[in-house]
Amino acid sequence: QDKRNYADEIKQQFIELDNKVKEKEDKIDKLKERNLILQSPESNLEQLNQEKIDKESNGFLARLVALEELSKDDPNIRNINWLITALFVTIEISPILVKLLSGKGPYDYLLEQKESQEVYNEYFRIQKEQRLQLSEGKSKQYMKKIKEFEE
Repeated sequence: QDKRNYADEIKQQFIELDNKVKEKEDKIDKLKERNLILQSPESNLEQLNQEKIDKESNGFLARLVALEELSKDDPNIRNINWLITALFVTIEISPILVKLLSGKGPYDYLLEQKESQEVYNEYFRIQKEQRLQLSEGKSKQYMKKIKEFEE
């Protein structure tokens, strides 16, 4: 009996302590919020500006804009900017240039052969359909003549 009472007392004390801890945590959160509000407006503004700069400076577009602004002031940077642009254009058009400058290869001959084979196959398919239509038409004509003759 005494052990049960003692266990119940300890449980009650744990519950009370847990409630006190929660109250203190709530109080700490409120104090932190109050501390943030009471901080100087300059530091808040500085922090917001820094966050904005960090967000904007991560993108490729922001970097290009910064490079363009630097190019306006310094001719060396302008030349480097032009060189980078020319490099990207060269990389983009190089496959087309290689294809235009190279002669016909085995792939081109195979492709040409396959295309001509498809054209021939289509031609013969059309011829076959036309013959079938003609033969069906003649069959109908003969059938009409036979019916006329029988009558």
